[in-house]
Amino acid sequence: MHVARIIGYQSFVSSAIASAVGVSSNLLTDSQGNRANAVFISCHATTGAVRFRDDGTDPTVSTGLRVPSGIAPFLYQGNLGKIRFVAESPGAPTLELIYVQVVD
Repeated sequence: MHVARIIGYQSFVSSAIASAVGVSSNLLTDSQGNRANAVFISCHATTGAVRFRDDGTDPTVSTGLRVPSGIAPFLYQGNLGKIRFVAESPGAPTLELIYVQVVD
């Protein structure tokens, strides 16, 4: 059995995600530049939809996977260094990310 713990939190207001943004690099590597501590993130769009891509390419308002607002948090596990988010419409969304580490 694995135990998970929250190791960080990041919130983006609509003006910050008007253009594509990635996750905090501070939570992906330690002070020596070693591999990521966070293994998955919980994504929650609170007041408007956001879109994301996880191939290192910036999403746009019409491309990328859509995370609607008001749904249960979306769990993403993959290459956290490549995931990018953008607001689907200006002035609306707030995106909250919770970084989670698995502790054996």
